[in-house]
Amino acid sequence: MTMTATPPPSALVRALANYAGYHRDKRNILTHFFGVPLIVFGVQVLLARAGMSVGGVFVSAMWLASALACMYYFRLELAMGAVMTVWLLLMAWMAQALA
Repeated sequence: MTMTATPPPSALVRALANYAGYHRDKRNILTHFFGVPLIVFGVQVLLARAGMSVGGVFVSAMWLASALACMYYFRLELAMGAVMTVWLLLMAWMAQALA
């Protein structure tokens, strides 16, 4: 039986391991808890300004992006999809009013 040496991890594998370790830090988790929703809200506000009139109703790019994000979360898990849909719709409503 021959033993082969395991190749050293690639730069990508090392970078992903470092990324995973960094994102387990409590301070990082806390900043992401607030920062990521704020970034998503900011993007929603920007996308709410772009759109077109369909049958006399203005449909913004934000609604399309939010719907796609909801579908993504539903594909991951039903409960996560439901929670994220409520959260994204609430933020979308506020973003539309702000835009």
